[in-house]
Amino acid sequence: MESKTGKRKQKVHKHLSKEEKMEAVRLYYLEGESKVNLSRRFNVDFKTVTVILRTFATENDKSALLMGKDKTTSESEEIKALRKENLELL
Repeated sequence: MESKTGKRKQKVHKHLSKEEKMEAVRLYYLEGESKVNLSRRFNVDFKTVTVILRTFATENDKSALLMGKDKTTSESEEIKALRKENLELL
């Protein structure tokens, strides 16, 4: 890609933190932000955004994001808490 001066722009090779990646995922799935806008916002290549979103989709449950949970929380801990709550209801 060339700028107005005729010089090619350097591609930025930036690594996003886990927090930045999760923010990009949140903006995409919950706020409807486009991949192009995310690319500009985080100053990374469009392909990088696509890979982040694809990786998230394969590694996580999108419904957990919609419920405001990160799958990094241990599922077994969540199951234990639900079992305890069930016993208390009996």
